[in-house]
Amino acid sequence: MACVIAMALPTMAAKIEVKNDPADTHEYAVYQIFTGDLADDGVTLSNLKYGSSYVPDGNAVGDPVPKAVLDDISDADAFAKDIIDDLGDPVVTFNATNGYSKDNLADGYYLIVDNTAKTLTEGDAFSAYIVQVRGEEPTVIIPKKDITTTEKEITDDTHTEGEVGPDEDNVGIGDTVSFKIDSTIPASATNYDYFYFIINDTLDPGLDLTAESEKVYKVTPTPGDDQELGTDDDGEEEILLTAGSDYALYTGTDAGDYTFRVAMLNAKSLAGTKIRVKYDAVLNENATIGESPNMNKTTTTYSNKPNETYDGTEDSEKPGIPDSEQNVPTGVTPEDQTETYTTGIEIQKVDENGDALTGAAFTLTGNTNKVKVVKATKFEEDANCTYYRLKDGTYTTQPPVTTDYMQEAGEGATAGYVVFDPVNDTEAETDIVVGGTRYRVYKEGDEGKTVYKLIEANSDLYDEDGKKYTKTETSEVVTTTETVKAVSEVGADGIVRFQGLGDGEYTISETTTPDGYNTIGDLVCDIDFTVDGNPHWTTGANDTSEATFDASTGVFKIKIENQKGA
Repeated sequence: MACVIAMALPTMAAKIEVKNDPADTHEYAVYQIFTGDLADDGVTLSNLKYGSSYVPDGNAVGDPVPKAVLDDISDADAFAKDIIDDLGDPVVTFNATNGYSKDNLADGYYLIVDNTAKTLTEGDAFSAYIVQVRGEEPTVIIPKKDITTTEKEITDDTHTEGEVGPDEDNVGIGDTVSFKIDSTIPASATNYDYFYFIINDTLDPGLDLTAESEKVYKVTPTPGDDQELGTDDDGEEEILLTAGSDYALYTGTDAGDYTFRVAMLNAKSLAGTKIRVKYDAVLNENATIGESPNMNKTTTTYSNKPNETYDGTEDSEKPGIPDSEQNVPTGVTPEDQTETYTTGIEIQKVDENGDALTGAAFTLTGNTNKVKVVKATKFEEDANCTYYRLKDGTYTTQPPVTTDYMQEAGEGATAGYVVFDPVNDTEAETDIVVGGTRYRVYKEGDEGKTVYKLIEANSDLYDEDGKKYTKTETSEVVTTTETVKAVSEVGADGIVRFQGLGDGEYTISETTTPDGYNTIGDLVCDIDFTVDGNPHWTTGANDTSEATFDASTGVFKIKIENQKGA
């Protein structure tokens, strides 16, 4: 149980108030420890007697408190810890209903306990002890706790084209992405006997942590005299911390379920200080292609019960990490994440009748240093997997939609539907009813309303609705240079895929042509990725072929028709 102690000396008809955050859901139990006589100065309390909430064995409410007992109370925090398990009923419980305050409290000392029984929200913490001696004015108690947050962003990447947003970017296989994590050690860390502060980071399988790229800084306006100093993009000064003395870095199996963990070794000494972690990761051949991103997720684990004894709860083999075999009270901040996207180009070779044509090979050149070339794809029935077969013979990871439904279009959307308001909206031909709710087309003046997009039933496009398949691929990763290009023959289905491509211009050349057919001219495909909170690509291709994005595969499809020679 975490506590706030207010050793208060109120006047008659006195008032105690906890200055609680309006968004806070904590409850505080108010215990009367001692009562007494308040002197004219409004500060001094004499003739102390046991209060209604604290009566040691052999005593009764109102019995005088022996001088020897009072002489032993040299530290109010320690005294509160000693008696916390011996308290009776509180005189009142502060909550939102009573406005976190109470009038007409007798003169005396009160212990106020953060009695939040429910699970704390992410990033929250219990309040620490507060010791006050009040005078004649109402006692206002401010809980001693801070909210811990974690913020992550992409700061740069080595891809030569495209935007880099704080939360999203678009690169190719082999490109390096740079990340920054900011998390502040709360000022209330000084209320703890030991404060755990651990930054946790998890990379998706498509991103490889660059070995020894991790750098940990404290961000301060005043640089130290004997520490390495850097400057970030915001002009903040960064003092490089030292592994082994300031923090411990855990990777691999030592990091558990995370890719790496940074555990501060003396967080109390840095209370109120922003800690910054910078590192790099490389997109690899396991990257998710298309509209599903390669995620990078971060949280911070921190001590959240200041009145607990944290000494002796540390993992002896992992400094700065709580012992998993002990019940060490900690909280975790809400997860913050970044998203790295990549795409590809699928080429299908067909004859003049639209049938798959084998015997062709294509070369891809452009803005990439590595390409995953998928030469063959095989689908097999597997009820545990996530591919569905369409009637046209292709496969998709999108499950069939059996009935029309509405889906929120996202923040800032200005196209779609809004819920029809029968009072303020007039009849219109654009009205539709979906799922029993009436909608109309978004129009000017609807800013601020929730916008929906219509997802229409499409199960009639699926072959054997509900049957699932697994996909296996034959592929290789090619490191490209000016002289080494990504070259591949088409498979039995006339298809070859070049995957793991970022923004930029790509040229597709037919380097081997099936016997009896004419070689096509080069195709130029310009891929442009937009970072705007709703990531998507657009592209243009030359007049010979049209490239269309297929969300189910995450690549741009180009169908190339060969004509027989004259």
